[in-house]
Amino acid sequence: GLLGYGQPNHKALERSTALYSRVFCFAGANGEAEPLFFAQSEICMIFPELRRAVVERLQARLGRERIRSERYMLCSQHTHCGPGGYSHYPFYNFAVPGFRPQIFEAIVDSLVLASLQAWSQREAAQLRFSCQAFADDVDVAFNRSLSAYNRNPSVAKFGDHETHKAIDRRMWLLEARSDDGRCIGQINWFGVHPTSISSRLSVLSSDNKGYAAASLEAR
Repeated sequence: GLLGYGQPNHKALERSTALYSRVFCFAGANGEAEPLFFAQSEICMIFPELRRAVVERLQARLGRERIRSERYMLCSQHTHCGPGGYSHYPFYNFAVPGFRPQIFEAIVDSLVLASLQAWSQREAAQLRFSCQAFADDVDVAFNRSLSAYNRNPSVAKFGDHETHKAIDRRMWLLEARSDDGRCIGQINWFGVHPTSISSRLSVLSSDNKGYAAASLEAR
């Protein structure tokens, strides 16, 4: 069963794309600062027990002095076509149905492996943080509840044909480059919903953000 659309008939019968976990490890050049991990997995959402298992296993491998819980940031890419059954809360497992230990273990293992790779492959880098907004005529995303958006007192009110304007159209980007200018990786924030893959398709898929990540890595 897949987690995201909440439909019992939405099951994975085949794989459209692979699903990945990716991790950044930020550490001071001279070791004066504790490492900060930024981890992301191509699943629907993160639950406390998932994060707890990842941190505990990393602490067992690297030591508690290197992996502190408050310095391990874990987020999801939020595809609606990723596996379900990895939450300890029954509500999120109704449509799967039930808890699936093998799914939980696979996600934890992928995050632990990616974190260990990030730790072992650290190198000198320069970080650049930037932001730019899409032009209003670029139909890059849309607001699903225009009436709710228009009730915000501080926003401009938009009509039914302007749902693509009723969003935060800014994209934030953190880029890491090596000293010789090679792109090591990027962390990108933009509020678009990964629902391009319909619930009518019985496939595992990383959806639009996954395609963007794969395109970046291919280049």
